[in-house]
Amino acid sequence: MPPPPLIWPTVAGGLAGAAGITLSTVAAHIDFSYLVSTAAAIALAHAPLLILLSLPGIRRVLRRPALPAQPITLGLILFCGDLTACAFLDFSFFKNAAPTGGTLLILDWLLVALPALPNLFSRNDAA
Repeated sequence: MPPPPLIWPTVAGGLAGAAGITLSTVAAHIDFSYLVSTAAAIALAHAPLLILLSLPGIRRVLRRPALPAQPITLGLILFCGDLTACAFLDFSFFKNAAPTGGTLLILDWLLVALPALPNLFSRNDAA
């Protein structure tokens, strides 16, 4: 029996995409600060990754796709949330929240890439 699909990364990816579009609109029409446009770009860049991690076929490459999906979601909340809070509320979640979230996001991309490396070199039909 195949493992059940991961639903929550799809929801998180959809919310990240919606937040990215909303923040892009705000950056273009209301707040011209680099904080909002940066948060928008990061949210939009990671939304498709979260959705990809919820697809059933990803388990052929990543045995545990929830492993990178959880810290990606946390990294987005810390990075994008902190930048947005700083831009609109002059408030930070905690000292270095955005850099912590950004570091998490960088490490999460490695959590996606590193487990796939053995598959890259073991396939005879690699393109």
